[in-house]
Amino acid sequence: MTKRILFLIVSDNDMWRDVEELGTAYMVSQARKYGHTALMMETQAAQYDNGIIEEYKPDLVVFPIYSLNRDAVYRICTEIRGAFSDLVLCVGGAFTVYYANYANYNAEAILQGCAAVNAVIRHEGEQIIIDLLDTLNDPGAWESINGLAYRNKDGIHVNDDNGERPDLNTLPFPARDLLRQKRLPFAQISTSRGCTARCSFCAYQLMWKAWRGRNITSVLDEIQQLVERDGIHAFNFVDGSFEDPGYNAERMAALAQGILDRKLQISYYIQMRAETSRKIPDALMRLLRDSGLSSVCPGLESANEDDLKLFRKAPAPDTMTYAVDFFRRHDVNVDPGFINFNAYSTPGNLERNIG
Repeated sequence: MTKRILFLIVSDNDMWRDVEELGTAYMVSQARKYGHTALMMETQAAQYDNGIIEEYKPDLVVFPIYSLNRDAVYRICTEIRGAFSDLVLCVGGAFTVYYANYANYNAEAILQGCAAVNAVIRHEGEQIIIDLLDTLNDPGAWESINGLAYRNKDGIHVNDDNGERPDLNTLPFPARDLLRQKRLPFAQISTSRGCTARCSFCAYQLMWKAWRGRNITSVLDEIQQLVERDGIHAFNFVDGSFEDPGYNAERMAALAQGILDRKLQISYYIQMRAETSRKIPDALMRLLRDSGLSSVCPGLESANEDDLKLFRKAPAPDTMTYAVDFFRRHDVNVDPGFINFNAYSTPGNLERNIG
């Protein structure tokens, strides 16, 4: 039986919300694919009232939750529970480049911290949300849903997260409701999940044990749809590192050539490991630039060998200088990733970072 789901994005504590909630957008499109009615909307915490619940009459409300909006989500869930005692409330949140997946690592604490929450989606939510909707009126069946944490009369339960990850090529394109509602000037694109590097500071290796990518035709189809249907010409690729898996020149070249072949007039921003700049031939870099690459965030991270070793980065500070010079030489803006302070910072290392 089809259900009505409200995906409610709560902004609080000066969260930067001029971007799409891509993890939620994928769950919205997945729910619609399976015949459910799904509404995605955003609210400032201070402006929320229960009018949307009364009007929309959802069977399930799902909140993306992060450390920055946790308290606001708790308050709103408690308010909803007071007025709608039987409504199922769930929190979750797939990893984005801006906010880590708080729900994945704090599921039990969330259920302990807010008695109004029924369940927590701990990881990639596309299959979990469908399984939850299929068993919404039978919480006894929730014990079989991989990646779900929940409460029942017996207490709090955290299920194993050992289910198969979805084939990214079978997922529908993410719903672009917020893109249109907010008239955002750029779209976020995910061509992969995971990263082949194992930097010590990064949550990607915890979220995804292996890199998985979409085929390039699917990525190009999504870009073309956004250009032609929504008039979007600026894109942010949110992949952990654009050159993955490993250093895959063929994949990068196929994407760039596909953009040119389809005559898609776009510009785009990527993230990339700094050391990759030493591998990219000038011809490939020109192809990327011609296809619309306008800005890159190279993971410089540090300019001293001690911190680079701590971060599990190649201990070669001169690579950082090379990367900046390389991208600038090809007329690509450099927006560097840099971690100046850490728990083991010394005055000498900080001075080397500045120098």
